[in-house]
Amino acid sequence: MTAKNMHLALDAQIIKRKTGSAVTARYLLADVAKAVHTELQASGTVVLPGIGTITVQHNPISGGRDPLSGAKIQRPGFKTLKFIAAKQLKEAL
Repeated sequence: MTAKNMHLALDAQIIKRKTGSAVTARYLLADVAKAVHTELQASGTVVLPGIGTITVQHNPISGGRDPLSGAKIQRPGFKTLKFIAAKQLKEAL
C-alpha cells in the first residue's frame, strides 16, 4: 500500500467511526479534496481551521547554467504549494 493510499485509508477509518459508513467516508473525503482544489485554483489560499493554511506559491523565471556545457539557461517559472501549520496544531505536538 502506498503512503497516499494508507493516508486516505486512515482518514476514511476516522470518518467511518463518526458516520458508521465507509462509503460515506470516501465520498466526504473526495468532496473535501475537490473543494480544496477548486478554492486553490480560484483564490490561491485555503484555510483549514485548526489544521493550517495552504497557499499557492509562484516561483519566478530564474537563470542558471547547464552543468555539462556551462551555457546559460533560463528555467521556467512554476507553482508550488506551501503549508503553514495552525497554532493549535503546533501546540498539540
